[in-house]
Parts: sequence; structure tokens; C-alpha cells
Amino acid sequence: MSKSKVLLLVFLLILLGAQMSFGAAMKKMKMTTKAKKAVEVRCPVTGDKVNPATAMLKTVYKGKTYYFCCPGCPEQFKKNPEKYIKK
Repeated sequence: MSKSKVLLLVFLLILLGAQMSFGAAMKKMKMTTKAKKAVEVRCPVTGDKVNPATAMLKTVYKGKTYYFCCPGCPEQFKKNPEKYIKK
């Protein structure tokens, strides 16, 4: 086999491996995105949708985690949590 054919074969194998890796990465990214979108909860104060996977604001009350949509909500919640849990 000539040197140019060997180089071409190596190049094709590398290209094929890269495509397979890229395809696997894209599939994983799509699955992760779907998983993040699938789970949404409501802010107990405003009722707005909150994604727990990306939420920056949260607190634990009586063993349950509550997620908030904005910086003012945890403060309101902590003043009277029972009011917001019963909503």
C-alpha cells in the first residue's frame, strides 16, 4: 500500500472517530437539555415557573427544598413560610 493511501486511510479513520464523538456529544447535550426542561416547579411566593437545575435561589423548610424566581422571594417566604406553602 502506498504512503498516500495509508495517510488517506488514517485521515478517514480520524474523521470517522471525530464524527462519532461529535454525534455522541450532541445526543448527550440534547438529553441533558430535555431533562433540565422537563422538571419545573413553581416559586411559592409568585407562582412563576422555576427550573431547579438552574435556580440560584432556594431554601429548605421542614426538609423540603423550595426554589425562588427572584431575590425578594426568599425574604418574603422566610417571614411566613406557612402562608406560601398552603397556596
